Amino acid sequence: ACHRIFGMRDISDDPQVILPLWRKQGIYGVLRELYDDIVIYGDPTVFDPVARYEFPEDIAAKTRFVGYVCEPSPPLRAAPTSSSHVPRVAVSIGGGDGAESVIRVFLEMLAAFPDEIDFTTEILTGPLLAPELAQEFRDRAQALPVKIRDYMPSTSVWFSDADLVVSTAGYNTCTQILSH
Repeated sequence: ACHRIFGMRDISDDPQVILPLWRKQGIYGVLRELYDDIVIYGDPTVFDPVARYEFPEDIAAKTRFVGYVCEPSPPLRAAPTSSSHVPRVAVSIGGGDGAESVIRVFLEMLAAFPDEIDFTTEILTGPLLAPELAQEFRDRAQALPVKIRDYMPSTSVWFSDADLVVSTAGYNTCTQILSH
């Protein structure tokens, strides 16, 4: 027989959203009947979904926390030793939500204050951004100290080398930023 394990993030949403949704969709029955073990990526001292999402006793008994799962952190970078260091800002929208409220607004800010820009910016749009929006951002960025990418295999080193990260602060992005 196959041993079935369900892995989940510690925070799916606010308990006021999750509890009625899971009850309506029969999630507790799915967890009970289809999975032998449940592993939660997180730390119960930060957020305890077993308690907050009201896992029934039998489901809680087969649940284990495995800590946060992140890429290994690269070595800490040394502080700049010269005054010629140009700060670098990393802008990320994770899976793609927030393009207009984060990237467009950030580019508008750069264009509005060109004399005050004493940093470079690298923007990661993600591969799911609508092509017309990606082109708009590339067009706006041409006259600015900005590099736009739609993909990179790992953002770990990218975040660790940034002096500032501007993001939509999704789950994966937050855990990665906090690991640095």
